[in-house]
Amino acid sequence: MLSNCHTYYSFHYGTVSPKQLLEIGVRAGAQSVALTDVNSSAACLEFLRQSREFDVHPVVGIDFKIKAQTKYVALARNNDGFREINKHLSQQLMHGEEVLDEAPSFSNAYIIYPFSNAPKRRLKENEFIGTRPTELMRLQLSDWVNQKEKLVVLQPMTFRSKYDFNTHRLLRSIDQNCLLSKLSPDQQTTEKDAFWSCDMLREAFAGFPHILQNT
Repeated sequence: MLSNCHTYYSFHYGTVSPKQLLEIGVRAGAQSVALTDVNSSAACLEFLRQSREFDVHPVVGIDFKIKAQTKYVALARNNDGFREINKHLSQQLMHGEEVLDEAPSFSNAYIIYPFSNAPKRRLKENEFIGTRPTELMRLQLSDWVNQKEKLVVLQPMTFRSKYDFNTHRLLRSIDQNCLLSKLSPDQQTTEKDAFWSCDMLREAFAGFPHILQNT
């Protein structure tokens, strides 16, 4: 559990390699590390291979996004779950479909909706709401605050530093064929997608021990 710094970290594969992500997680004392590539699972097999060198449980998944906004994160519970989420992704890519706000029914995958895209319905058994430390004030004013068993920490790490974030913005402006100064917020990920240590997360969620426990 987090109290022993045996926590779960979810990383986005961006400006660092799978091995570097594992090294960062292990240095933080993580017992389990998840890689959630954006609309892709290309890095997952290398991530699983590299994880054999570390004393850590690897988890793989996909971050389903539109532009730079996460709609939901799918985490495979097992091989069947990895097949499920890849089949879903392949169908979207082959038919040119956009990512929907809500995930389909998966039998072997967990779904985490960011608090900003929480469904206005009762969640399924395998679905959860992911909350960032910066969203806790808003959470207290929402109906989700009473559904304690459905809340987990969602603090993905995309950037190690300001340098990584600036690289991301440059690549996004190239992809959008626009000046960096014209890059809109919905076309880039927030700079807050940075690494938080166990101590930082414990302090941030001190008033919400059930969220740490669920995670």
